[in-house]
Amino acid sequence: MIPGVLLAAGRSERFGSQKLLVSYKDGKTLIERALWAYLNASVSPLVVVVSNELLSALGSPLKYVSVEKREGEIYVETPWGMAKLAVNPTPEAGMAGSLKLGLSSLTESEREDGVLVSLADLPEITPETIQRLVALYRQGEGKIVAPTFNGQTGHPVILHEPFFRRRIAQIRGD
Repeated sequence: MIPGVLLAAGRSERFGSQKLLVSYKDGKTLIERALWAYLNASVSPLVVVVSNELLSALGSPLKYVSVEKREGEIYVETPWGMAKLAVNPTPEAGMAGSLKLGLSSLTESEREDGVLVSLADLPEITPETIQRLVALYRQGEGKIVAPTFNGQTGHPVILHEPFFRRRIAQIRGD
């Protein structure tokens, strides 16, 4: 298993509404598809960084997701497992803030062997693809593993967080 940070606090400005709540062709919303893929790939613990807007929407009935609070923390429960929510109060400040919040929601020991980081709006991602990337990362040939397609780097990314910690602390915006 590998811990993960799923970035889901974007404001969907270009889309015009909260895109993660849109149903995909299988009837799951985009956020439900993301939870399905990462939890079925045994990404654990999984931290989902959300905006207050998305948190409010998750409280409404979704087919596969329910929200519960325990001991001051918020979790989503799904048929595929549980994920912890981290609420980014300032998503307009950019993705860097969500990344830092998600990483800080994991313990030091959870981060020491690598962390998977991904965007939540990848409806075609499969557990098998995620598991393949984890296997490549576990081979230990680098400090970062990312998929590429037609020469473009994409998500999810798996990185050795301790190695990149100082650089991550310096990033701002998107």
